[in-house]
Amino acid sequence: MPTRWLALFGQIVDELFTGSRATEIKLRARKMGNLFQAKIAMARAGGGFAIL
Repeated sequence: MPTRWLALFGQIVDELFTGSRATEIKLRARKMGNLFQAKIAMARAGGGFAIL
């Protein structure tokens, strides 16, 4: 997971949003990052599908 990107993204979110809205946005970013990483790993392992 690209932790640097998530840290920077989290800082910006915290500057622009508060409360449950900020929490939800950051959670969705982590989920998207995990999904991207999984798809990239599968493609590199020869999963046989396009990631885009």
